[in-house]
Amino acid sequence: YEYKAFFGNIIFNITILLSNMDYDVKELEDSKYSYFKAIDVANSAQELMAILEQYINEVSLAIFSVKNQPDNLNMKRMME
Repeated sequence: YEYKAFFGNIIFNITILLSNMDYDVKELEDSKYSYFKAIDVANSAQELMAILEQYINEVSLAIFSVKNQPDNLNMKRMME
């Protein structure tokens, strides 16, 4: 349970932080509950890692999208 909660917290906090940094996170906001559900029903740590990897790919798209992208080079470097 705690492991799953940790992954849910990662998704929640990253989404909120990106929103606060004025990134376009509409798609992340819309999909975060499906990620929470997927985490809840995951049966193994490998499934959780696959879910997190999928989420990180979606985050990368939001960070590197050209519309309304702030100039935050540190965030870009971290994602790279």
